[in-house]
Amino acid sequence: EENDENEEEEEVKHPIASVIDEFVHSVLDIRECVERLAPIIIDQLNEQVDEINNKFDQGFELLENTKDSTQEIIAIKTIEEGRKLAKRYDNSNLFDTLIKSLLINLFSAFDKLT
Repeated sequence: EENDENEEEEEVKHPIASVIDEFVHSVLDIRECVERLAPIIIDQLNEQVDEINNKFDQGFELLENTKDSTQEIIAIKTIEEGRKLAKRYDNSNLFDTLIKSLLINLFSAFDKLT
């Protein structure tokens, strides 16, 4: 009988209470997104830095130990790949984009509440 009463109470929830409940859950979802996704983005950015450093290290090592023009070309190509990766890394704003998107979502949820 208690389960039936609880189900009836939930069904008779006031419309304002439902809207507030939906808003609270939206805010909690946004918070959880930040908590879950921010560390992933940071890890991936760190991996990108490692990849960039590896490209430069490989290229400069090849350049130092080069014996012929073919190896020089490969070394320069590897360094250029590292430069392109570094430029993309420098121009990317993944973390800021995530935070701004979630902030806009928060304002949207608040707008829906009001």
